[in-house]
Amino acid sequence: MFVEILNAVYKNGVLVLLDKPDMETLKSKRLSVNIVDEDQYRKSQSDKLKSIYKYLHKSNPFAEIKDVVKWQKQIRIDREVLN
Repeated sequence: MFVEILNAVYKNGVLVLLDKPDMETLKSKRLSVNIVDEDQYRKSQSDKLKSIYKYLHKSNPFAEIKDVVKWQKQIRIDREVLN
């Protein structure tokens, strides 16, 4: 059986989940709850996101795209692109 680790804070006698798990997925798993400091948790999440953005910026994933409009029309086949 798999273990799902969730982060939570303790407020007024209640555990409040900080993670947003899919409840259907959790039915077949054992749960482990980490009680964390909310401010530190939020800062950690923010730092991770900043790190990801910096990585994406450095990698320049769209550098090879010469014609942005043409590229958008090709990838947006699910709906009409307004001109």
